[in-house]
Amino acid sequence: MKGVNEVGDMAAALGDLMRYSLSANNFVTVGEELGHLNNYIEIQNLRYGDRMTIEFKIEEKAKEFYIPKLLVQPILENAIVHGVEDKLEPGLIRIEIFTVSEELSIVVEDDGVGMSQEAIESLMNMGDITKKIGHTSIGVCNVNRRIQVVFGHECGLQIQSQLGAGTKITMHLKVLKEVPDVQLSYN
Repeated sequence: MKGVNEVGDMAAALGDLMRYSLSANNFVTVGEELGHLNNYIEIQNLRYGDRMTIEFKIEEKAKEFYIPKLLVQPILENAIVHGVEDKLEPGLIRIEIFTVSEELSIVVEDDGVGMSQEAIESLMNMGDITKKIGHTSIGVCNVNRRIQVVFGHECGLQIQSQLGAGTKITMHLKVLKEVPDVQLSYN
């Protein structure tokens, strides 16, 4: 059993997650999304303990740009559930956010179990959705779809993976200095 302080911290983080998820804002700054991720990570750390480490490398100016809300969390969740959860030893997940010219890149990389090229294609095409203890990888496809609705088809996800060596998902976005007039669906 967890101690009272840990349960209180988890309840507070869960409440913050719910408020963030239910807010009417379709777009948030990268900094706000990082705050949401920290709440999510706090809950996952209570669940997994020292079985995983998450490192951040964030370009300071990137925190001011706008992205669709709940863009990074599904990719991080996928890295945890399908990447490092099945490892025998502790896993490492790196999140890097940076800009190059007018492109914003968000990278989530794990040293987990990896996947085949066939699995990557299936994931991106929503072919055979992998089910695992109540989880599906539908979030990855939805993230790609939402990126392309906002930024166009030249933007989206790039997935690199090697069985036994981990997975790297890069989100290619355009820099948004203000909130666009786009309605997004989170279905």
